[in-house]
Amino acid sequence: MTGLLSILLLNLNPSKGTLGRPYDSTSGLSEKGQMIFFLVIVVFGLYVGLRVWWSLRKEKKKRIK
Repeated sequence: MTGLLSILLLNLNPSKGTLGRPYDSTSGLSEKGQMIFFLVIVVFGLYVGLRVWWSLRKEKKKRIK
């Protein structure tokens, strides 16, 4: 019983188990995979930014007319 309790306490202790480690979202990716992941995020951000900018530009033109 104490063996099971010690295993449970070690797994739930944030300083010893995986819960205490910082989360690394790229831990399973190679350098090429990390670069592709980064570029996808950048391209998506630019896409959203341009769509918002274009929408605001069109809205501004409608108000002027």
